[in-house]
Amino acid sequence: MTQREGIDGKNAARYLTKLSDDLSQIASLERLEFRFKFTELNVNDFDPISKKFKDDLSKNFQSIYSFHLDSMDGREKFLDAIDHAKETKLDGLAYPRRNKLNSDSPSDCFYVGTSRNTFERLKGHLGFGAKSTYSLHLKCWASRLTGGFEIVVHKFDLDDEQLHLLTYIEDDLAREVQPMLGRRGNL
Repeated sequence: MTQREGIDGKNAARYLTKLSDDLSQIASLERLEFRFKFTELNVNDFDPISKKFKDDLSKNFQSIYSFHLDSMDGREKFLDAIDHAKETKLDGLAYPRRNKLNSDSPSDCFYVGTSRNTFERLKGHLGFGAKSTYSLHLKCWASRLTGGFEIVVHKFDLDDEQLHLLTYIEDDLAREVQPMLGRRGNL
């Protein structure tokens, strides 16, 4: 393997310029919003819940989605509930990590993610998917909370060569909305 004689930032700058150009061409096709009460998750049958979004999400497409509390009033109880679930390893599940919170500008966003099969991914986050899948599993720990939440889905239609760009857009959204749980953007 041959290594360059000297290393500088020119190649990285060219790569980042191309990446910037590619990213500037990407736009979501549609923004969808779905509202739920936490108590709606206190059921065993997913069908009534899925009716709220199944038609809009029935086809596979790429998406970036975010979960938001409908009111900041229940934020502390929400965080206490996820902390309890994590500490007690409730139902033997793995829950997302809690992020350091910005006290100067508290966020209503509690999770940001991306998926190629949005319906199945949201099903898991709501707590009706496979127990082995890493997700929010809201039904297991949040179904007795008062208040509600909104799921915002941005649909994309990207070819295979563009798929990696969603990670950068997800990171940028996470940097902007500062979710309480899960990964934070690397940008």
